[in-house]
Amino acid sequence: MGNIVIMAVLFVVLSVAAGSRLQAWMAKPGRTAALIAVTFIVAGAFTLLYWDVRLLARLEIIPWYPIAPWAA
Repeated sequence: MGNIVIMAVLFVVLSVAAGSRLQAWMAKPGRTAALIAVTFIVAGAFTLLYWDVRLLARLEIIPWYPIAPWAA
């Protein structure tokens, strides 16, 4: 839930900061589709690294993955 809130706040801040320039740039449907595709790729890579690699580190299959001392 925390990651969703962070991403939503970041999206709102960037939308407000860019304003009408962002809306003008996003007027073409191809640009919108490309942005959504990149967003899905980034979110998927984050999910893979955060959950899958972290899980393997907790099982001590990947010993080099950093884990915070309070999370152990």
